[in-house]
Amino acid sequence: MVEHELRLEAGEALRQELGAEPDQRQITLMLRQYCMPMADRILRHQMLDWAADLAQRHGWRLAIYGRGWEDHPRLAQFHRGQVQHDEDLRACYQSAGVHLHASTGTLVHQRVLECALSGGLPICRLHRHALRQIQGNARYRVWRESQPETSRPDGGPLGYAVGDSPEAMSHTAQFQRLGEPTEQHVWCARRMIERFERFGPIYDAQIDAAWLLGDLSQTTFRTRDELEALVLRAIGRPNWRTDVIAGIAGRVRERLTYDSFARRIIETVASSLGESGIADRSAPAATEVRVA
Repeated sequence: MVEHELRLEAGEALRQELGAEPDQRQITLMLRQYCMPMADRILRHQMLDWAADLAQRHGWRLAIYGRGWEDHPRLAQFHRGQVQHDEDLRACYQSAGVHLHASTGTLVHQRVLECALSGGLPICRLHRHALRQIQGNARYRVWRESQPETSRPDGGPLGYAVGDSPEAMSHTAQFQRLGEPTEQHVWCARRMIERFERFGPIYDAQIDAAWLLGDLSQTTFRTRDELEALVLRAIGRPNWRTDVIAGIAGRVRERLTYDSFARRIIETVASSLGESGIADRSAPAATEVRVA
């Protein structure tokens, strides 16, 4: 995880600066107050630098909303003030050809979700942390669905055949389309299996970038050239753009809205009551849930 790696770097920097071993509180403060915000800023500024180059090359309009951009030495020319929530933000999402998202945290972000629900196309900068989330879900699925085929010596990871799990096969194909290395086995460390056994329901949710955005080789970018190709596709293939937006929005409505959350709670409670023999079998099933 990006956070884990930055925590190690923060600890080393403090160790050198203080000349002593830092405590965990100092490392956490360094991580939260400086490292993570700075990493996010670097990621976004580089992405916007690419976008500015492409906008000038192709004659595209680039609009950057928010505070502070009016003082940026290069990007101030693209600053368009601030956008208020509700209808102004909805109109912003609907009116642009694409919206750019970059975060060191997750690509399953509130802004990505609301963009698609408002009729906009969010395209996201792909990074190692997002890929690791997908790998984690693949490991859980293959562990749950099959038995290990091999193992590494001395209590090392267990190897599960990719072909034994449809989910693992799907994720492997996704990584191949991204040009990422793949193997015939999914390797699960023993400590990871312990987490699966303890926190299985969390992994069952399987909310990751591949689930939300679909084929990541078609909806994300890692370089300036990939960003350019993706924007050109969105402009030149309006039917593709419409289909991608509809797919993302449909998945969000299915599992990530207040209505869907409330529906799952009711279904879980009803199932629990039914199993214990308390549920009223004559009561009609709920067909719709509305949350004010």
